[in-house]
Amino acid sequence: MRRKIKIGYDNLQIKNTIFKDNTTQGEYDAQNKQILLEKNLTKIEKGNTFLHEILHAGLDYSGLSADGGPITNVKKEELIVNSLTNLLVQVIRDNKWFLPYLNELINGELNGKRPRGKVMARRKKSVKRRSLGKNRK
Repeated sequence: MRRKIKIGYDNLQIKNTIFKDNTTQGEYDAQNKQILLEKNLTKIEKGNTFLHEILHAGLDYSGLSADGGPITNVKKEELIVNSLTNLLVQVIRDNKWFLPYLNELINGELNGKRPRGKVMARRKKSVKRRSLGKNRK
């Protein structure tokens, strides 16, 4: 697993942990700039939780959940993040082609490889050889 993810202008640490309350699956910790994930989750649960916490971080960095923003109510934020996360995970899980295609559209990459584009030929400057022979004036 990667140890950092860039969201907004910051690199957030990604850490596996064991939560004491047995109900928390993940947490976005804005103060310490980290995303905590429950160590004992299944892969699908961890993926869902990771995306969930990324969306929380995105709302924070975008200012949408800041004071005066449109999503200041914690319960509403949780409802929005849960709904979007579950929808996105379902789309990603049911359409295996989706993430590679999205990556290709955004980054010009397919399966982590940049496609070979047409390379325009560079004009070569012709350099005439000049000899310093006997016929030099």
